[in-house]
Amino acid sequence: GEGTQFPSMTACYAVVMLLMIVAFVPLVSINFIELTFFCEYHSWACFLFTAVFALRGFAGYLPYFERKWVPIFIRLNRRFYNPLCIMLALGFGILGFSIKMELVLH
Repeated sequence: GEGTQFPSMTACYAVVMLLMIVAFVPLVSINFIELTFFCEYHSWACFLFTAVFALRGFAGYLPYFERKWVPIFIRLNRRFYNPLCIMLALGFGILGFSIKMELVLH
């Protein structure tokens, strides 16, 4: 690429591990994976992920952060990463509310 500043391998692996953990939450909600100890915190985990992804998605459009990034990352961030994070936030928000509604109705 055109950039010269890249995250460390440790940071990249940390993000991958966190995303793998996040990926388990929808699997638990469709009972693909059964974690009985997680049931009472399931919706709160969804709301936490909603907040994290929404902050990341919307913060990427702020000029404050763009001043610190290289042009290739800014372009890719606007085109792919920010919309992806906002869609993930929307998905986890809907999932969290549906779990809360299911608990209320049962």
